[in-house]
Amino acid sequence: MTKYEICQTFAEIMGFSTDGLEPNTDGNDPTPGAVARPYDCCLDMKELQDLGISTATCDFKAWWRREVRAFRK
Repeated sequence: MTKYEICQTFAEIMGFSTDGLEPNTDGNDPTPGAVARPYDCCLDMKELQDLGISTATCDFKAWWRREVRAFRK
């Protein structure tokens, strides 16, 4: 998710307007350090799974909906 998409998600969850929200389309070219970074930087969790440690995840939007529920009226 881009920062813009994350802000859109939070606005949706919290019931806020996104009228003033605009994506940043300037300067999105990667810096020299980012060029060397692999596109897929997922971590291998096999060692944790082999130890019996849960690597279950929760959907980003679902997790935040649950966590901010206390702030919604």
